[in-house]
Amino acid sequence: MGSTTHSSDAQTPPAQTPPGLTHTRVTLRMAVVVALGMGLIAAGVVLRPPPRDGLFWSGGDRESYFEHKLQATQRADVVLAGNSHVYRGLSPKAIEAALGDRRTVYNFGFSAAAFTPDYLAAVRQQLSPDAKRPTIVLGLSPIALSDRTAHSNGFTKASRRARSTHIMGWSLPTQWTLPLSPYRRITDLKRFGRPWPQWNPNTPHTIDQAETVYFEQAHPNGWVASWSEPQLQTDFERTHRAYQKYTRGPMIQPKLLANLLETIERWTQQGITVVALRPPVDASIRALENGPGQFNEDELAAKLQKAGARWLKLDPAQYPTYDGHHLRRDGALKLSQTLGTFLR
Repeated sequence: MGSTTHSSDAQTPPAQTPPGLTHTRVTLRMAVVVALGMGLIAAGVVLRPPPRDGLFWSGGDRESYFEHKLQATQRADVVLAGNSHVYRGLSPKAIEAALGDRRTVYNFGFSAAAFTPDYLAAVRQQLSPDAKRPTIVLGLSPIALSDRTAHSNGFTKASRRARSTHIMGWSLPTQWTLPLSPYRRITDLKRFGRPWPQWNPNTPHTIDQAETVYFEQAHPNGWVASWSEPQLQTDFERTHRAYQKYTRGPMIQPKLLANLLETIERWTQQGITVVALRPPVDASIRALENGPGQFNEDELAAKLQKAGARWLKLDPAQYPTYDGHHLRRDGALKLSQTLGTFLR
């Protein structure tokens, strides 16, 4: 008997996806990926946590902290301007307490800042338009009026970085916000992209058995309190050697000084009070500035006063440093008290 075979052995070929549909799916997937990426960027920009305990390193590193200073204007009634001698040496909160009124103070200092036209313009923009007694305080370290810092300094570098992280009006974070501790060892600030070590802030933290530990305590008002434990004579000697190089010839650049004097005259005509001071440094550093650096404080003070500024004369011996030219935290608080009283 023959058997009947139902032939369904031949399989039906799979349906072919139209080329247009495949392209559409790929496009949709790419759109989802792009949307997720933009969402993460927006989260990094918008959802950064606020400063904790009044202390922070924006983005977890020093560069982002100084870029933060450029992200707003019209901040305060009193603006502090200068280099690291200012941003480490003057506490806005302590000055506000000494003022005894409702005036606000902001520290707009930058590392190695020079009093160039662009920096002075940025300083002016930090004043609040509603300030009843607008005041600008200039921390006139001789090196802040020198060729050495005029062309490359912390302000110009922060400005370039800030411009590079702005796209179509969006401010892009330079790195993700990291867990913050009130205390940061200066040498640890180069740990880009790596988690910060956690430690008890009441106990000095050492790494690699260093001879001394440098601490920075960063505040949203622009002040970075600084000190070292223990304080070493070698730090003073290192600073002295550096200033021997800085003071090989006149420190003051005439063009910078002339522009500064013109700016002070213009500010005073606009009703802005300008106060100038020479940030305290160790006696050995002053000797280099005054000697081979040919800096004459009395002569500069006279020119500034003629332009309309008020000069605050200081006794540098009253304000201790931790390395010869940066005030210790206690020295900075004392200087801030002195300045606040002068500004009343």
